[in-house]
Order: sequence, then C-alpha cells, then structure tokens
Amino acid sequence: MQPQKKSLRDGIKDKKLIQRLKNERQQTKVRADDRRKMEFVLPEDEGFLEADENEKTHQFRQDEIVANVDITAARKKFTLDLHQYGPYSLDYTRNGRYFLLGGNKGHIFMADYIDFKPQCEINVNQSIRDGNAGVLKYMDTSTGQQISLHKTHLGPCMVMEQNPHNAVILVGHTNGVVSMWSPNCAHEPLVKMLTHGGPVRAVSCDLSGHYMATSGLDGGKVKIWDIRQLKMLHNIPGNYEVPISSLQLSQRGILAVGSGDVVNIYKDCLSQAPGKEPYMTYKLTPQQSQVSSQHNRQRGSSFKGSLATKSGADGGTTSYGSVHQLKFVPFDDALGIGHGAGFSSIIVPGSGLANYDSLEADPFETKKRRKEGEVKQLLDKLPASMITLNPQDVGTVGKGIIEHEKDMREINIQLKQLGKKEGSKDKQLEKGGKQRRLSAAQKRMKRMQKNIITKEKIDLEHKIALDRQVKERQKTIDRMRKEKEKPFDPLARFSMKTDD
Repeated sequence: MQPQKKSLRDGIKDKKLIQRLKNERQQTKVRADDRRKMEFVLPEDEGFLEADENEKTHQFRQDEIVANVDITAARKKFTLDLHQYGPYSLDYTRNGRYFLLGGNKGHIFMADYIDFKPQCEINVNQSIRDGNAGVLKYMDTSTGQQISLHKTHLGPCMVMEQNPHNAVILVGHTNGVVSMWSPNCAHEPLVKMLTHGGPVRAVSCDLSGHYMATSGLDGGKVKIWDIRQLKMLHNIPGNYEVPISSLQLSQRGILAVGSGDVVNIYKDCLSQAPGKEPYMTYKLTPQQSQVSSQHNRQRGSSFKGSLATKSGADGGTTSYGSVHQLKFVPFDDALGIGHGAGFSSIIVPGSGLANYDSLEADPFETKKRRKEGEVKQLLDKLPASMITLNPQDVGTVGKGIIEHEKDMREINIQLKQLGKKEGSKDKQLEKGGKQRRLSAAQKRMKRMQKNIITKEKIDLEHKIALDRQVKERQKTIDRMRKEKEKPFDPLARFSMKTDD
C-alpha cells in the first residue's frame, strides 16, 4: 500500500487559514511555472573555460584571457597600486555596482565598478580592523539602534561570514569551532561545529546556504561541509605551505583559495571532490601587473593620481606581498583580490550568474531607482526576530503548537471533571458521608492542577494584586481624611500614649 499523502487540513480547523495556505501554495506553483517558461528568453548564457586535449585550464594566463574576450570583459582586469596603505580588505554591493576598499593604515576608497569612476576617498589616520573580543553585536542600520549583543564565550573571533540563504552569521574561533548566530539567540548559538583542530582562518558559504567551506591552522586543509546535515563531505586537495588567508565561494559554486601570493580556483567542488589540479591559478607577480597596466592605459581608465594602475617605478619589480581577502563580483565573471600592495581584479569565466532579477538587484539601476528601492526595502523590512536557521518555517503553521493546545484542552477537561468530583465529595462530607479514596491517576491530576500555569490563572493573580493595591490606597486615603477632620490640639504631642 502506498503511504497516504498528508492533507493541508491535517491539524488545522480554521477554514480561513486553510484557504489562505491553499492560495499561497497555488501562487508559488504558478510563479515557478512562469519562471521555467521564461528561461528560454534569458539574454545571457553561462560558460567556463574549455581547454584542448593537450592543455589545462589552470595553465591559461590572464593576459591570454584578456586578449581573447571583448572589451567589456577585458576592463575587469586591472590593478590599483596602493602599497603604502596595505594590506587591503574589500567588499562589493549586493548588485556588484560599487566596491569598497579599506587599508590597514586608515585608507578608505569607494569606486564605481562598471564606469570606473571614484566615488569617495578618505584617510581616517588610524588602523581599520574588527574587534576580536568574542562579542557579537547586531545593529539596525536604518535606526542606529542596537538589536542584541551576544558573548560567544568561545574565545576571539577570527572570521565572520553571513549565510545568504537565511541571514545567519557564521563565526570562526581560535579553538577550531564555527558557531552560527541569529539575533534571537538567548545565551547559546544555534549550532556549534568543531571544524578544525586549530584556529579557524577562513569561512565561506554558498548562495543556496547548503554548503560551507572552512580552513584552519591544522595542516592547511580546506574542508567542505553540508550545513543541512552538519557533517563534512570532503577535503580540497592541495598542500599549502603558507596558511590559507581567505576563502570565497561564488554565486555558481566556484571556490577561490588564497594562500601566500597564490590564488587557486576550483570548480565543481561542493557536491563532489574536485580533481587534483585547480580550475585556474593566479599569482601576484609584477609581470602580470605590468600587462594589466598596459590594458588599463588602452581602455582609458578613470582612476587618477595615487589610484592609477602602475607596474612599479623600476619597470615591474614591485612586491605585492600575500593575499589578504578575496571577493567575487556579483553577477559578473570577476574576482577581487585585496593584498599588501593594493587591489587586483582578475577574470574568472563562469563564476557569476549571467542573468539577474532587476527587481531584486540591478547593476544598471539609476540614481532615482536606487532611492526608490531603498524606500521599498525599508517598507518591506522584516523584524530581526524572523531570522531563523530554517527560513521555510516562517509563514507556516507549527504542528507542535496545535498538538500542545490539543493536550492542554484534554487536561482542562480532565481537571474540570476532577473539580466536579471533588465538589460532590465536599457535599457528601457535609451530609455526613464518607470520603472516597482517590486513585493514583486522580492524585496525579490533582498535583498537575497545582503546577499548571494557565492564562486564566495569571489573569486572576493579576486581578488579586490590583485589588490589594486599590484597598491599601483606599485605607491610606481614609486615614489621611480622618486626620484632617480631627480638631487641632496643641498639647496633643505632650500626651502619653496608653495601650488600650
């Protein structure tokens, strides 16, 4: 026999709620069908590097890729020489239109990634770094108020990453633990995973929120984890002599690993173990910087002054140090690299989504539309209490609550029956009858009645407390009124008080 299919009516008695859930389910199905029908009219196709029989994709250099792509894609390969303020951290906006650089010595720079126009540049004259006291704070960026504060009690926090699927924060600690937090956590994290035998150096989560990549100081290993099952899937092959400084997963699941002055890029490494050879390899060398500078001069880059791309005063011998942070560009086949001498952008074919939803993230949005989008986001903003480990639970009916209410109704019925029996016993005792002995089940129900806290009991206690306050206040008022009505006697204070 085939198992019976669970109906939407199971455990739900509200007809309006059943109809609303049915309509939402139908609308979800219609949207999915429309999305599948529109896939064949998408303007762009996604692809990767393809090598001949005697070639390997990791042997392709950036200058060779730039020479064989269109001018729009070639503009994505450039380098900013900022060696006096490094190493640099970086980040991109949600739609990939702007990028922000922050130097360790106080230099902050923001620019338009598509038009290559600087937006702002300041120097705060102090080090830019995150706190490592092991305290996680949530701030509301629209109001400036603090939402919550969590003390991890797991030592200093080395790295922090957000899961794009459910907005849960992943924090890596020095004891090898990766903890997951939300603003609703009381004193303990949602999940604690022992990922490495040493300090965690890098954490990254994919777009679906199902997989996580971690690295630590326990032999230079990169591990892939399944967040749904909370278990390790496999290791990324490779012996890294220098500790891994950064990990980053792209929108299409491509993994970038930064170690020393080398960036290795792996393809198809989440659901299955990749091959021994990476998909692409990039090294921070002066020669590549010089080639990039020539291409930037040909395209007429808008960066000027100290931010112009350079190959070094001695013709290409500038040392670029080690990789500090990696970030993939959203909706584009490019990777940003923050290092000791500034910032570099390289081309990684197949890393970004080729098509985007303009209602969610539009790289080509105008200034007017961006302002309208900000207002709409504030109106549609959900409270921080809705951030959960499983976002599918939001908007659903909790069957556990229904079962709990059902149990409470049965207990109340039994208590009422028990109360009626006790009332009849009292009447029998008044008439001179004998008391009937309680059974074990009745004694247990009587004890439960004393410990059960119901809404009616709480309301009754609150009402009794208010009545007591009103009576005490009335007594005070009556006493003061009597003292005012009593005639004044100047010798009353000399009179001796005698006990009645």
